[in-house]
Amino acid sequence: MTSSNGTKPLAAPLGLIDFHAQTLATRLPVAGQVPQAILLTGPKGVGKKQMAHWLATRLCCTGGGGGDTLQPCGSCPTCRKATGANWVDFTWLGGEDSPLGVEDIRALQAQTRHSAHESRYRIFLLTDADRMGAAAANAFLKLLEEPPAGWVFLLTASDVTLVLPTILSRCPRRVSLKPVPDAILAKLLLDTDIPAERHAACVEAAEGSWWKALEIGRDETWKGWEKISLFVESPAPHLNGLVDWASADPRNLELLCERLERLSLDRGWTDRGIAMSEARRYFDIPLNRKLQIQELLVPFLGRRT
Repeated sequence: MTSSNGTKPLAAPLGLIDFHAQTLATRLPVAGQVPQAILLTGPKGVGKKQMAHWLATRLCCTGGGGGDTLQPCGSCPTCRKATGANWVDFTWLGGEDSPLGVEDIRALQAQTRHSAHESRYRIFLLTDADRMGAAAANAFLKLLEEPPAGWVFLLTASDVTLVLPTILSRCPRRVSLKPVPDAILAKLLLDTDIPAERHAACVEAAEGSWWKALEIGRDETWKGWEKISLFVESPAPHLNGLVDWASADPRNLELLCERLERLSLDRGWTDRGIAMSEARRYFDIPLNRKLQIQELLVPFLGRRT
């Protein structure tokens, strides 16, 4: 189980918070009527986890924020703990690389006798509810049916259609976060260490995802981005290098498929774009990764821009 206790807090740039905060605030109940489960949906990378942390802070703020106001106060004990790494009333379950398992939910069930320590609520963030296995989802459903007093569950999902319907029925509040506009992404990138000459490409490729804009701007990812562009312009001499790079990290493979899908569709190569899109379904299947990537890329050898 991954917890916020003792880990790096879920910080988000102020511009991202400001963009999403109005949507969250207008969809929430007044103070004293907080539902025990709130589902945050939206495309990957728009800031669902970060906004769930912001929402938890807002709900528990005791210094004049929270309630009907838009922002937490930032100075009360809860807000100070939330911006550090020692907020015992907030627990983050789930990780970046693996979905929640039944063991995570059982560990949560073992804490049902414990109420909030210092805040109004004890809040649990369950990430990627759309990737939760059947056993974990059913175990969590039992917890939702008889939740402990003062507990609030914040769930995130990129694809709400994959969330167990019975869990959806127990989430009376659902908030859909929109893709971040290009203008806001461009402004946010100004406060990063990503070189300015990369900003326009990062914004264009991000398609409203703050996470993707940051990921593409990283030195290692940017090198891969350039490899993809070189391959499209001159496939044969760059095939082997691109296969090696894409097979080295699942994130590289995802970026490769996304980039080639977009370039293919832009150039009218519909069959290649469809192939790239369909390839994403098989990321988690244990295959010879290099061979799989080669089979995806070989058809580009006969293409001309």
